[in-house]
Amino acid sequence: MKKIAIKILAFIVLPLAAVAQPTLPSESVEVNKKFDALLLDTEPERQSPFLPYIDSTLRDRQTYDVPSKNIDIDYPAPRLRPVAVKAAPKPINYKGYTKLGFGTPMSPYGEVAYNFVQKNTADVGVYFKHHSAWPSSADLLYRRFNNNNGGIRGNAYLKSGTAVGGDIGYGQRDHHYYGYDKSGTDTLTLSQALQRYRLLNISANAFNGERNKSDFNFDTRVNFYRLTDNYSAKETGADIRLVGTKWIANKHAINLGIRTDFTSKSDTSATKNLNNFYFQPSFTFHHTAFSAKVGLNLVSNDDNFYPLPDVELNANLLGNNLGLFAGWKGDFQKNTLRTFSEYNPFISPYLGLKNTVFNEYYGGVKGKVSFVSYYIRGGYGKYNDLAMYVTKQGDIRRWFEAVYDTVNVTKIEGNITATPVKDLTVMLSVGYNIYDPNVQAHAWHLPTTNVSASARYRLLDSKLLVRGEIFSQGGAWVPLDLGDAEQLDAMLDLNLGVEYQVAKNVAVF
Repeated sequence: MKKIAIKILAFIVLPLAAVAQPTLPSESVEVNKKFDALLLDTEPERQSPFLPYIDSTLRDRQTYDVPSKNIDIDYPAPRLRPVAVKAAPKPINYKGYTKLGFGTPMSPYGEVAYNFVQKNTADVGVYFKHHSAWPSSADLLYRRFNNNNGGIRGNAYLKSGTAVGGDIGYGQRDHHYYGYDKSGTDTLTLSQALQRYRLLNISANAFNGERNKSDFNFDTRVNFYRLTDNYSAKETGADIRLVGTKWIANKHAINLGIRTDFTSKSDTSATKNLNNFYFQPSFTFHHTAFSAKVGLNLVSNDDNFYPLPDVELNANLLGNNLGLFAGWKGDFQKNTLRTFSEYNPFISPYLGLKNTVFNEYYGGVKGKVSFVSYYIRGGYGKYNDLAMYVTKQGDIRRWFEAVYDTVNVTKIEGNITATPVKDLTVMLSVGYNIYDPNVQAHAWHLPTTNVSASARYRLLDSKLLVRGEIFSQGGAWVPLDLGDAEQLDAMLDLNLGVEYQVAKNVAVF
């Protein structure tokens, strides 16, 4: 670096000297210099940096005392925005519909329903249904019927999450006692053979329509009815139910039910009352592979208490493919004019009121394999005061009256639902009962076999629906004169139907 600096200095000074001495002598000039400095090439010494020694003893320890303080921040909750998915078309929601038809022998059919209010917060509507038949041939003259029922119903969904609803309905059913002996001297006119049931039904309920913070669900229902007939029979019933369910860890349920069921019936002979009170606590434990319910059905009637079991165990062995269940259940079943007439409209109006008390043990399997769902159940129970039916002797109408007996019942039932191809659904249900009465020779007029099968198939982009149904009951025994008995032939009911969608809101069937 010094050699370079000297050369640069000489390069600058020499020209200046030449300018300051414009004229030089022509003779030779000898220049003598005293010292010529030369610098040797050297390698720079490299040094590695290092950190000085840290004396930890000189470091001060700091202590901080930060007081906690809750600060209220008005922060709106973030909105979760789902990934855009093509919305499915909304189903067409009509406010009302009308269904009209006519068949033979002289059988009109009609249904009408309309909602005056149809919103997310409330709905109110009316409904009416009619079905009748009046054959004109002499053999079928008395086998006519006329059923009508209608009413108004509504629901309201409050902001608090509670939902309330109600229904006021009135129905009338006409039947004729056509089983009397027409070859005898006594005959009945159509008006004399008529039995007309008139039913007024009023119901109201309230329940929580949404999940609340305490995970407590409630359901309150009140049902009142008034039933009258052509023979001065009158029956009044009131059924009040309070049910509460507390959920634990979103899966275990503590359930408590309280129910009062009052029935009063009067006719030309007497007035009868039948009142039941129920207290029904239970706990259900749910696991991924099984669930267990342990409960008690405590029933009070005429100052007597009946502790009845309500126990059930479910286990999944192969997920949804195979499940096992077993249980033990006891309950009261009321026998009233309303329950009798709905099952057998040709019942005598002068019957009494009685409870059937039963204890039943049951078990079975259920599941789904491929496109087939199945359910098989077997059970054995003891029924105290089970109602059976016999025709009343000495009465021209030959209406039925109820007889009671303690009966041991063995039940086997099952059903299968299959969808082998798209838009085709096939169902089969079979039930078989074995009755063992204590006093009576047979369980009179109670069928031992029940079979039903149905198929539904949609074609032409679901515009065409073809359906078929078969119902069969058999094995019922009836008493004959002189203590003999006879087993009735099986009943067969075959139904075929077709429905075609002509337009968006019009179909023919």
